[in-house]
Amino acid sequence: MELSFQHPRSGEWAHDCRDPLREARFTYIAPIMESWPLATANQVRMLEVGFGRGLNTAMASCMLTEAGFVGEVLAYGCEPNPQFVQPWPQLPAELEAYAPWWGYAIDDLP
Repeated sequence: MELSFQHPRSGEWAHDCRDPLREARFTYIAPIMESWPLATANQVRMLEVGFGRGLNTAMASCMLTEAGFVGEVLAYGCEPNPQFVQPWPQLPAELEAYAPWWGYAIDDLP
């Protein structure tokens, strides 16, 4: 399943192509959740610059649910190069409830 994209000029991949879900979970999200007092929060705000397909935001939302977080989640993503993230791959089943933007063209989103 191809969940990453490769920049056409630099050749750099946005995520580890071998297991991008594991990378999002254990490289980006888990360290933050381990160091943050989630039990005392009633709101989580996320900003993902270089949003891509929003894999990190979707995984963070999934992990918040897994952790039992019941507060409000506000997420904002900014992608400066949307032309590099098309076409959309199939959404991983475990993230279906956490990525309502998945599959939309940039012009379809607010």
